[in-house]
Amino acid sequence: MTNKTTIFGLIIILTFLSCDSFEKDFYSKIDNGQKLAIEKNSEITFDLSTVTPFEWTKVLIVHGNESVPVLASEIEPHLNRKTTDLELNMDRYYFFTSDNELIIKEIESGIMVHYPAIEFEECIGQEEDFFKSYSKSEAVFTLIPNSKKIGGGTVFLFPNCETKFDRNNFGIFRKE
Repeated sequence: MTNKTTIFGLIIILTFLSCDSFEKDFYSKIDNGQKLAIEKNSEITFDLSTVTPFEWTKVLIVHGNESVPVLASEIEPHLNRKTTDLELNMDRYYFFTSDNELIIKEIESGIMVHYPAIEFEECIGQEEDFFKSYSKSEAVFTLIPNSKKIGGGTVFLFPNCETKFDRNNFGIFRKE
């Protein structure tokens, strides 16, 4: 009985050790960024590469929604390869490596499930849809919360380009 218990315990430990920490690291960085922005009353930089323990050159982010899955047939033209449907309330990150291999990370939806909610802003000229594509250097965002309540409201991630909202007069930094 002791051997079975020991083996079972080792399996559980190895399972937890092998679990992917991308989702935990991603949301932890967002939560800490929101807290710092509120405490310092200034925008914070959120670099997506700081939550990925692997090298990548570009990322395609697919945001799911609460009522209809994003179909593989909708994703594949943006990805240029086969994939699967994205289930409800999930987001998927397709990280491309330098040799064009894919590392796929799927997490609970930042806009539907996580608090504070997370919204990626688009550059002017970029389509507004479920798909956002960034090179590694473009995936460095200005993080701006719209609420001074830690854990509440929405955290907006602005890419380094002109957007439809003025990040200097937005969220908690809005001038009345």
